[in-house]
Amino acid sequence: MMMKENRYQNLISYFRYHFLQSGRSILFISIVSGIISFFTAINGQPIYSYQKGGAQIITGYNPTLWFPAVVLGFLCFLVPVLQFSFFKKRRNLDYIYSMPISRTELGAVHYVVGLLEVIIPFSVVFLTNFLVFASWGYPDNKLLPFIPYYFWCLLYGWIFYSIFCFAFNEAN
Repeated sequence: MMMKENRYQNLISYFRYHFLQSGRSILFISIVSGIISFFTAINGQPIYSYQKGGAQIITGYNPTLWFPAVVLGFLCFLVPVLQFSFFKKRRNLDYIYSMPISRTELGAVHYVVGLLEVIIPFSVVFLTNFLVFASWGYPDNKLLPFIPYYFWCLLYGWIFYSIFCFAFNEAN
């Protein structure tokens, strides 16, 4: 019983350590992509308008939902390489396998931290785009479809991330 509790403490400690090590890259990617998303959302939303009595009437804006999807796709491809390339170097193998957690748990920690490294920047980009779109305040702007779109993107991101993790680890 004591051995099992110690094993979970080691797993939680390694998860905390690895997440904090990846925190810098998560923060950097989130800030840079959030800034780019803000300027893309401000400048890239085409105006739907018409002329009425010499005045231009603006009826709404089109959300730039393509940029969060591009960020998600790019991260689903890049993050498995960043997370699992550590296991591909021969000089790291002794260090990896001498740790007090199993190989399965080690891979699971890298998988979960990588998934968080995909989800957090995507959520920042999506929230930035959503807030810019909602700030325009036109009655024709439909905000409700954003919610299922976000969760569908998370589902597809999880699937693509898993496929690329498998491809990088097993097909390499």
